[in-house]
Amino acid sequence: MSLWSSSFMQMCRILLVDLKFPPKPVVSSAAKDLVSQMLVRETSKRLPLHKLLEHPWIIQNADPSGVYKC
Repeated sequence: MSLWSSSFMQMCRILLVDLKFPPKPVVSSAAKDLVSQMLVRETSKRLPLHKLLEHPWIIQNADPSGVYKC
């Protein structure tokens, strides 16, 4: 596959919001769900901010002070 066709395919995947998570690093199913809900092309179907803050991954990984926990 040429560089041009590879770039074209990548651009098509971006425009179609075709998400594929790599096997490494391992991404939790909750994190994949959050990213998938945020990267929806149609804005009316995208996860709104107030729901984002209520998402299980955010609740589990965010500090109430607003500082991200590793």
